[in-house]
Amino acid sequence: MSSEVEIWFFVVQRNVLMPSDFSSLTRLRDRPLRSREYCKQVAQPFQWKFNRQGLNRLTGKLSDYEVGRCGVA
Repeated sequence: MSSEVEIWFFVVQRNVLMPSDFSSLTRLRDRPLRSREYCKQVAQPFQWKFNRQGLNRLTGKLSDYEVGRCGVA
């Protein structure tokens, strides 16, 4: 299971450092810092929509899954 730090680094790599077409090392250095400042400005709390009932429905579907159904024994 991924930790929050691993998820954050994945997001930075994917959204901030890709594509890697930086014209200078200074721009490469500054982009994550600018991205962090932007995120701090636009960040808002969010409401979880996945609740205990949703979890129970999901786990119910998983328990119905047949082993070997996808060719895995």
